[in-house]
Amino acid sequence: MSMRVWRTAAVVFLFASVLGNVLLIARGVGRAASDDRRSAALPQEQTRAHAELVAERERIAVLRERIRELESRAAVPAPNSTSPVESRSSLYRDRFRRSIPLVGAGSSYAAPESYLPVYEAHLELFRASVRRPKDPTDYAECLRELFDAVLEDGTLKLGAEQSKELRRILDDYRESLLQASSASVAERNVRDLETEASMMSRARTLLNQEQFGRVRDVLSTLGVFVEAMEYTGLNHDFTEDSFVPTWTESYKFDETQKPAVQVAARGYAEALRELELRYRGREDRQGVGTAEGYEFRLRSLQAQLSALKTLENVMTPDQKQRLNSQLLTEFYFVRPRQPEK
Repeated sequence: MSMRVWRTAAVVFLFASVLGNVLLIARGVGRAASDDRRSAALPQEQTRAHAELVAERERIAVLRERIRELESRAAVPAPNSTSPVESRSSLYRDRFRRSIPLVGAGSSYAAPESYLPVYEAHLELFRASVRRPKDPTDYAECLRELFDAVLEDGTLKLGAEQSKELRRILDDYRESLLQASSASVAERNVRDLETEASMMSRARTLLNQEQFGRVRDVLSTLGVFVEAMEYTGLNHDFTEDSFVPTWTESYKFDETQKPAVQVAARGYAEALRELELRYRGREDRQGVGTAEGYEFRLRSLQAQLSALKTLENVMTPDQKQRLNSQLLTEFYFVRPRQPEK
């Protein structure tokens, strides 16, 4: 009798297990069908945007992994018998000669393996420029390898005399950058921009439009040109109050210093308003590498630095240190929108 009960219970349990599995399978099929219906209902544009987002995330993940790999590789020096200077020169030579042919190419930023050589070259130049005050020799070597690579760029199609003269221009540019060793980062930045403007003026005279554009694009992409820490757009009806918040944040002015800051900002506003009137309607001629663009940036930065210098007598030591160790914010005019027809 007990054996019969045991068999009956076993049959019941077996039947319940089978029934449970059938229900689970049915639920999974129902959910899949529901998901399919929901996916089919998504607009085509949303599906495409989702696919692009996934592809972009995958590309960023590949880039991050590659960067981590490069940084870890750079952290462990390879055992060799070459001197540190020779090693750095070889690294710079490799970086710039691999990256320059990619600048301006349609594939430059499309795929990680195309983008990385440009990024690596930019990073090496940035590191050398940061070390410039303490290690000018390395910075000089970095610039030498870069300019050699620029002169070897087949896209330029330089004539023999053009090549010689462009080398002289770039050598003078390098020497001027090495001599601009001010204790103030802001002042050195302005001098670097003056040097850059002079070099580009000479290059514009020497080269045809296509060659000049190529030199400009290469040097700009690889990070040679002076860049601000921050850019702030201004409307044409700006006042001194347009600058006070930015200066207060950058140099940590307090309420007791606000009257003096407003006076300095008023002086800068007047100088900038004269520039705005002078260049109004000529915004198209203020692009990267243009004479007008350099003139506007230089006059604006010089006026801003002069205005900030008038505040040194009310600055704390920490604020003076900030003024000397930070790049200036560059202000530019936002072109007014044209009325719709």
